[in-house]
Amino acid sequence: GCRTSVVQSLGCANHGSWNTGRNAEGTTMSLGAVADVVRAARAKLGLGVGGIAHLEHINLVVGDKDITEAFYFTGLGLTRDPQRPAGRTIWANAGWHQQFHLVGREEGEPVQVVNGAIGLAVPSLDKVKEQLASVVTSGVLCETQFRVEDDVPGVGIAVRCPYGNLFHVYEAKRHLPGLPHREPEDGMSRFEQLFLNEAATMSPRPGIPYVLFRVGPGCSAKIGEYYTKTLGACSVQVDETTVAVAAGANSLLLFVESAVDAAAVTQQEGLHLCIYITDFEASYSRVTPWTNPKFRRLDQCDTVAQAVGSRQFRFKDIMDGEKPLFELEHETRALSHSSFMKPLTYLE
Repeated sequence: GCRTSVVQSLGCANHGSWNTGRNAEGTTMSLGAVADVVRAARAKLGLGVGGIAHLEHINLVVGDKDITEAFYFTGLGLTRDPQRPAGRTIWANAGWHQQFHLVGREEGEPVQVVNGAIGLAVPSLDKVKEQLASVVTSGVLCETQFRVEDDVPGVGIAVRCPYGNLFHVYEAKRHLPGLPHREPEDGMSRFEQLFLNEAATMSPRPGIPYVLFRVGPGCSAKIGEYYTKTLGACSVQVDETTVAVAAGANSLLLFVESAVDAAAVTQQEGLHLCIYITDFEASYSRVTPWTNPKFRRLDQCDTVAQAVGSRQFRFKDIMDGEKPLFELEHETRALSHSSFMKPLTYLE
């Protein structure tokens, strides 16, 4: 039988109560609360971008190809990148400049799950709900971890992928509740009017507005400091347990303190983000570069000459002095990399 429960036209387990994870005090962060954190972070950051110019992709090891395609393409409505029409790795475009790299696992290899949540802005939330309902009806997601964990009217839905990744799905450009809608005033320029209510939306366009990571108690502020010191990133302390790091004009990396869950930490091991930075060689000297054996044929960074030659380096340890705080692989590229802001095929 199919373990996916259905509420109204879509599945919704534990309707109205779900967790991105519990913080050190054990309280719950709801879908609406995450939206509030994002808005607060953007208000504090202003228009500053800092040293991270762009978050391009998230690389995840996934399972069955048919299940993966049903969820990402038929359900979420992402676009298959024509540059990767077939093969073990699927590129799923989430907008015109951001994508997911979905790598089919090898025998015995575990899937990868973000210890937190991935924000996703789509052209139409209603359309995504209809598409997910269709996938549920087809039965392809039976006996997977797929479920809809929350549906907050006017905000978005929280969807668990077949392998356990949590997606917060919002509608791009939609005015979120609780914020006043401003009307144009006399004397405002065309562009002032254009951007007047942008801050009241989760994202002005389809894409990945944030990736949220659960980190250990007492770590968030130090993680923000690390990004600032090594990459020149703009970071802000949103509250006592949450730090936001700007990852381009419309994306954030959120680090939320939580009780340590060893199993969740293990599930996240090996996934990576691809970012582009402004101060390439200086940043290389401030991190601990790491050549990933899985990608050695693509890029090496044991020396600065190798990194410059590849136009990229990798690092995975976020440090507090000599003490590791958090592991997350960053595929870190120069703005001169040929893939910077490459236009992607994206069908609304």
